[in-house]
Amino acid sequence: NPSNNPSLEEILTNIVGNVKNKDSKMTNEKPTKENKDIRYSISVDLDKQIDDVLNDTVPKDYTHVYLGETTKALKELGWNDLPMLMTNQHVYSTIKTQEEAKKENRFKPKTNYHGLGKGLFTKLQKQLETPAMIIKSNTNENNADVILVTNVKDNQGNVVIAAIKPNGSGRVKGEHTIANVMLSLYGKKSIQNYVESARKENRIIK
Repeated sequence: NPSNNPSLEEILTNIVGNVKNKDSKMTNEKPTKENKDIRYSISVDLDKQIDDVLNDTVPKDYTHVYLGETTKALKELGWNDLPMLMTNQHVYSTIKTQEEAKKENRFKPKTNYHGLGKGLFTKLQKQLETPAMIIKSNTNENNADVILVTNVKDNQGNVVIAAIKPNGSGRVKGEHTIANVMLSLYGKKSIQNYVESARKENRIIK
């Protein structure tokens, strides 16, 4: 109900002021013979997947990292309970800076490097369970992509946001699976202006 929405000032105070510093631990799921899912991480935890991406040792047929299952916040919007995936390249460019990518000879032109670092990237997966805000990414009625605004800031003091696409797909071990796909994760400059613009365009979902 829009009438119950907090004021823009209250929202921004919450987002910019509530920077959470608690570390989150990821569950190390053990492989079982009975559970042979095509998703990489049913038998390999997130930490190992990220290390493989950073060390360039990802198995040939795996193009995506499995981040977990769809969050409660997104399921409450009516999203399907699907695996959450992110491409290996996006995981790498989210964690590394442009300078680090060049030093490791893995720099790609036209790629945005956000330099969040592995620790913050991992921590953010837990923070996305309880986003400060959910915003429709654009005004296109046929586009259901959303932006999750977190309570976490990057190393430059910018509030981190995540762009997520519903009912996308990912290829793991040569097979395609329907998934909700994280398109990007980065510190957003001028978050106040972004939120204000979204409110004016009626794109704030909750």
